[in-house]
Amino acid sequence: MTSSEEPPTDELPRVTESVSVGLRRQVPPRAEAPRSWLGGLPMMPEHVAWPRSISAEYPERGERPLHFVAQIACADLPPQLWGGLGPRHGWLLLFIDPNHFPPLGSDTLRVLHIESLGPERAAPVDLGPADDGKHRGSDAYEYCRSPADIPSTWRRWPVDLVAAADKALEEEDDPARDTPSDSEMLLDEGLPVAHVAPRDPQPFTWRGALYVLNVSERPLAGSLSSLKLDEDFVSRLRKPGYIDTVLLEYNERSAEWADTYRAEGRAALAAFLERYPTADAIIDHLHEADRRYRAWRVSACERLARERASILTHDLDTPMPVSAWQSLQERLKRDTFRYFTTQRKLKGGEWRHFLWEEHVSVYPNGYVANFELVADYYVDTRLRKLIPPSVLSTFEPYWRCHDCNLPHHMGGYHDVDVQWGIPSGPTEDLRLFEIGSDSAMNWLWADVGAYYVVIDVKSLRKGDLSKARLYLESH
Repeated sequence: MTSSEEPPTDELPRVTESVSVGLRRQVPPRAEAPRSWLGGLPMMPEHVAWPRSISAEYPERGERPLHFVAQIACADLPPQLWGGLGPRHGWLLLFIDPNHFPPLGSDTLRVLHIESLGPERAAPVDLGPADDGKHRGSDAYEYCRSPADIPSTWRRWPVDLVAAADKALEEEDDPARDTPSDSEMLLDEGLPVAHVAPRDPQPFTWRGALYVLNVSERPLAGSLSSLKLDEDFVSRLRKPGYIDTVLLEYNERSAEWADTYRAEGRAALAAFLERYPTADAIIDHLHEADRRYRAWRVSACERLARERASILTHDLDTPMPVSAWQSLQERLKRDTFRYFTTQRKLKGGEWRHFLWEEHVSVYPNGYVANFELVADYYVDTRLRKLIPPSVLSTFEPYWRCHDCNLPHHMGGYHDVDVQWGIPSGPTEDLRLFEIGSDSAMNWLWADVGAYYVVIDVKSLRKGDLSKARLYLESH
């Protein structure tokens, strides 16, 4: 657990919580202007400035905007929430720095209260990516052509505020999780819920196919370190009789592999050793193969560029014929390169390099390219109709679940140490927000954790939201 700053040490008044509010995602979003939502853009009067701060982690970057997380209609909050404290008119807005870990200092958080709505505020031009890849890695944005294309905002998803009687957890319960009854209050009664993520669907629009090309191109266009053969490997190659043991070593390493895969690899290695029977021949070939592989990567990117140009002749957000996708898929799958190189494996407690045949394909294996696109289309009334019913039927139940039983909450019992036990009875710190990791929003906080925004009773009574503190629960 990490926090934005330490709570005040003076004696503070306490409040007994009797209710908490869940932020239930609308599935599907209703065709009306939402009163509360996660992600997207804030609606603020023009005189309200977009919050900015200087990161303690990257002070050299200067002042930069925070990322908008949520806007909540205070009139929809129950009177008992936070012991009756806090606003019941206007809107509460939450901004954080998702690229700061751990969240130390007030620079990571802003909570605003506005009296009235304003126009939807465009994101500042200098707002950074929603995920800079420093702490989480950008695997969730691998559909973007490059890190520079990662969006600076999250999709907007309307939520309903669902109140429920609150209760403290027993000591033997897991303090990092709400009880099942608390979570169940957020589920749409009678509608299916799935806790296992659906598979990435095949592209059904031209944009989806473009995303597959992005996933294909990123590893091929990235930098590649020059081939440097391990000195121990070269020494073993030159040792008399070692080459005769290479196949025996392979048999050892591949003992647990599937029979077909093992047999194919052994046959390829045997043919390689027959063609290159000496240490010098093997070393020369490895360097030549590396040069040819680099040239193939360049040419593969050129072929992908031609495929990209062809796709861009279409309106991206229109259906892609199945036959067109199948033809593209076959072309990508046929574009492969096989070559021998070395691979490092642990043997006898030591890392050793072995000969290895690498098989590289332009078509990405196990890629995730359209998962986020389905959600982007879903929250857009105009584009939702593009999603095939067979795809929608697998995603909607999943969007109703809560990752690791971490629903988004306001109010209710919590602990400022989050993972160290949740107290019962009066509390001096109130939970303004709990924002959990959420696949539907593409939120993954500290390995499926949650952000907790808390404030002391005295500050909330005075309406001083600048005293809010941010805690990060991680696993």
